[in-house]
Amino acid sequence: MCARHLEAQFWSAPSLGLPRCRPEPESVTIAVRAIQVVALYAELLSTDAYPAGFIPWNGRTTAAVVGAKPRGENAVPLVPDQLLQPILAMCPYLVEAVGPRLAEVVEARPAHEAARAKGPVARIADVPRFQRLREEVRERVEPLPQIAANQIARYPDRLGDPLRPLARGHLVSLAGFRKIADTAKPHLIPGLLEVAEDVGFAGAWACDAPSIPRYGDDKPVPWTAPVAADDLRTAVGNMLTACVVVTSALSGMRSSEPVHQWHYPRYVPTQLS
Repeated sequence: MCARHLEAQFWSAPSLGLPRCRPEPESVTIAVRAIQVVALYAELLSTDAYPAGFIPWNGRTTAAVVGAKPRGENAVPLVPDQLLQPILAMCPYLVEAVGPRLAEVVEARPAHEAARAKGPVARIADVPRFQRLREEVRERVEPLPQIAANQIARYPDRLGDPLRPLARGHLVSLAGFRKIADTAKPHLIPGLLEVAEDVGFAGAWACDAPSIPRYGDDKPVPWTAPVAADDLRTAVGNMLTACVVVTSALSGMRSSEPVHQWHYPRYVPTQLS
């Protein structure tokens, strides 16, 4: 059965009427490795595991199965010490000092989004509520919520718009609404322009970030500047990557192994080189 599978993989798929050809052995290794890995993780599987005692290709290495020849040293160069050492020093700090704070913000966001989803649609009659919110923001000298920089770049049609950085959805939620009707939007723009000129814009999350000891000298500093929603997503991805670095460094696991341990569906750390 393994031999038949390997022979089938050694022929390219038909394309535009061209004849099938045999690829290089190295290009078939992934197909063989996919069959072998099921046996390696048999204890994690149930009815989908191989029968007891069955090992594809009798345990031969993938290279031996496909006939691949060694090509000398690993094509991926080692990470230089001047780059690796700062990473190994910084990642434990990020995981231990910043990680818990970031987790608090991440856990608070779903409740905010759920409350917003239950809110009504703001109409012209609701404009006074936005006006009150606007004045409260001005009195507290609190910046208007800002979208992430990468989102600003997505709207070239808004070039020259002073309210281009405004996180409109977040502002609407602060007033207790799910969204705002198009008919009500023109009534808000003049007042928002005035407030934006007075207080500016800033990320809506972690606005009052508590202080933590700064890496290197222990001076108390906020653990982050205010972040927008997309920036928060990026921060989580970076934190998970730092966790992979720490796990790999302390346990000796290959970079591909801790990556598969994460169960957070939206933020999967990238593999390390």
